[in-house]
Amino acid sequence: MNMIKSLLMIVVLTIGLATAFANKPEVIVLGTGGTISAVSDSGSNTSSIYTAGKVSVLDLIKPITSKFTGVKFKAEQVFNKDSGNITYKDIRDLALVVKKYNDDKNIRAIVITHGTDTMQETAYFLFLTIQPKKPIVIVGSMRSSDQLSSDGAMNLYDAISVGLSGHKHVMVVMNDNIYSAKYVQKMNTTNVDAFKQGRLGTVTDGKVEFFTYHPEKYYKIPGESVPKVVIASTWEGMPSDSLDYLLEDKGLKGLVVAGLGDGNIPSDVWSVISKLTKKGVVVIRSSRVPSGENTYNYNNLDDKLGTIPSYFMTPDKARIKLELELNNQNTSSSKAKK
Repeated sequence: MNMIKSLLMIVVLTIGLATAFANKPEVIVLGTGGTISAVSDSGSNTSSIYTAGKVSVLDLIKPITSKFTGVKFKAEQVFNKDSGNITYKDIRDLALVVKKYNDDKNIRAIVITHGTDTMQETAYFLFLTIQPKKPIVIVGSMRSSDQLSSDGAMNLYDAISVGLSGHKHVMVVMNDNIYSAKYVQKMNTTNVDAFKQGRLGTVTDGKVEFFTYHPEKYYKIPGESVPKVVIASTWEGMPSDSLDYLLEDKGLKGLVVAGLGDGNIPSDVWSVISKLTKKGVVVIRSSRVPSGENTYNYNNLDDKLGTIPSYFMTPDKARIKLELELNNQNTSSSKAKK
């Protein structure tokens, strides 16, 4: 009888432990490279000359996981490169992986390590294409993994803390701050406090405090290619033929003009812009200025030229949204023809 009781206790204990383990929150950390995965080229821990993609995501999370009691971690290396070399294929591959884990009920949070140069673009793409069922957090660092006072480990700790907070949004976490993927911008080339705009809250010693924001519309992740959209800048004294090359681009579907001030476009290139819109090219009027709204019909430009203001979107984010919108229209047209 005692032996039977002992066996029953062991079975109950085993089931209890298995259940407890199964109920642990599970975090997936996806690696894509960037400075957070970089190592100095010279071996000096004070050098800012380094190569991204040298440290795997598994090695990045090893020192961090022990800080979270009762949490299960998974790691997946989607790619490992300098974010300046990321292609559309990379972004699509990442989005499909994020979608897979977003649909996985066993995953509590998705954390993505990423280079800071194009972090805001990747974040915005995910913001528009993934309707989050759990926190999706993008994180990076401004200093390589082996530099003195590297910010990578603390940023990753903060990102996981935000992920475990349960707020279902696409966010960027850098330097103790939480940012909306819609508004976040890199505002400094080298400072650890490089990111501004769209601040949702803060992380202090793992304590998360923030408010939230959702996109007005979600898009399907596109196929292997998207309609061609380019960005053209403007400047003082801009020659009238500066944008003529765009008229010869037969594959061009969209243009984002990084205008002056409130999306102002020099009058010498108005004729080119007008010709493009009449050809059916969608032209978004954005601004070189990193913050503030591009108001509707500033200087009557939208009426004169057929342009559309980007409102609060920077040129790079306006490009992404226009690509997705044009792709969505193409998909709808194809279905209608069938």
